[in-house]
Amino acid sequence: MRGSENSKKTRKRIAVTVLAVVLLVVLSGLGVGISAAVAAFAPVKIVIDEDRTYQTMEGFGFSGAWTFQELGASMETADKAAQLLVGEDGLNMDVIRYNIGAGSIEVAGHDGDPTERRTESFFISEKFKGDNAAFADPDNYDFETRDANAMRMLKACIEKGNIKTLVLFANSPHYLLTSNGMCKGGYLPKENYSAFADQLLVTAGHFYEEYGKNIKIYLSPVNEPQWDWDLSSIQEGCHYEPEALAEFCTVFLDKLDKYNSAHGTEILPELFDSGTYDVWSNKNFKNYIDALNSCGVLDRIDHVALHSYHAGNSALKRKRFINYAKKHLTGKAVHMSEFCVMEEGIDPSIDMGLKSLDVMLKDLTVLGANQWCWWLGASNVQYEDGLIYYNSRELKEKGGCDFSMTKRYACFAQVTRYVQNGDVRIEAHTSPSTGGGVLADMRILKRGRKRRDYHPQPKGQGQKG
Repeated sequence: MRGSENSKKTRKRIAVTVLAVVLLVVLSGLGVGISAAVAAFAPVKIVIDEDRTYQTMEGFGFSGAWTFQELGASMETADKAAQLLVGEDGLNMDVIRYNIGAGSIEVAGHDGDPTERRTESFFISEKFKGDNAAFADPDNYDFETRDANAMRMLKACIEKGNIKTLVLFANSPHYLLTSNGMCKGGYLPKENYSAFADQLLVTAGHFYEEYGKNIKIYLSPVNEPQWDWDLSSIQEGCHYEPEALAEFCTVFLDKLDKYNSAHGTEILPELFDSGTYDVWSNKNFKNYIDALNSCGVLDRIDHVALHSYHAGNSALKRKRFINYAKKHLTGKAVHMSEFCVMEEGIDPSIDMGLKSLDVMLKDLTVLGANQWCWWLGASNVQYEDGLIYYNSRELKEKGGCDFSMTKRYACFAQVTRYVQNGDVRIEAHTSPSTGGGVLADMRILKRGRKRRDYHPQPKGQGQKG
């Protein structure tokens, strides 16, 4: 439905305003000075074609892995963090990725791993007597006291009322199901495929019962299967060869269909959280797609979940993927489910903010992603992996903490606050051309709402950098 002529004009005016901001941001992010950006932008005509549409957005989000376990220890701290990440005066994000722990906190072989990267599993290991059927019994799980802080932090986010999607993801099967009894350095034996699927489904069933009436629930059973995740890794992870991944996914999807049918649930699959989509990489993405296709897995899913780490700011790698996808992933949407800038330290500058935003914009326009997620919602280390930052010592000693944000937070807010679930990307280009690359092919997202003014410093929170 088009609506009135006035509403059409309003949409166009809003579209031009959003595009103007985005173009200026990207010009700056590509190394063009602000004055040069203004000079380059001023004489350019923006041509918008609302009849040519692209993907429908399913939201922006982040992972609660690792630091949710600390932040949820204090309700006041959890509420502060939730407001900054998902509140309307914060980033207004509407997707959360929740890590289903594999139980590494119980395994001595993980003693050298950072404490926050060792997880509790909801499955009670003492209930396991050697029979894999134990993983299918909900009575063998503890959802009341296990991972309680992370659950409290998740609840604080959901209670803000903006979350539309919850993705439950597993980095590794439960340690009792792996080949070496650990959450890294081993693999998932065939005889344990069914039990791991049961573990995931019982867990997802609990979250569906809690939140599924109002929130879409996805279940992601594997994470970056191309990587070795050997014993030198400092987090949970599990490697799958392409054929093994395809065979497990077949078992998982069969079990998921039966579970949904038996319980009246609508838990959706998310596959396969690929660690790379670079079709020329040594960790060959194509081999995994071929294996999934040979087992009919691709026919049973409507999107492919990917990570953008090894694409970075490269438009070329994205275009290569799109050319490949046109032949081998026809009709499949793309969820960009994980990215951060893999650099040591915390750069609070606008340059880092624009560098990060450039990745998002390229994923939306060149890759055509309809869901986009940053890695950590909150970080407690000196690394470019957080949307907000805090000090663990302060949290432990005072029972609460303040948060600081870099310019990445402000840059992301210019998109995440105003582009919402259900918005449709439409055609827009510059005339005359601004000189190629992402600028000459920039598009925007159609919206029918009035923009809210953006205040980069939320009430009651100091902003550093």
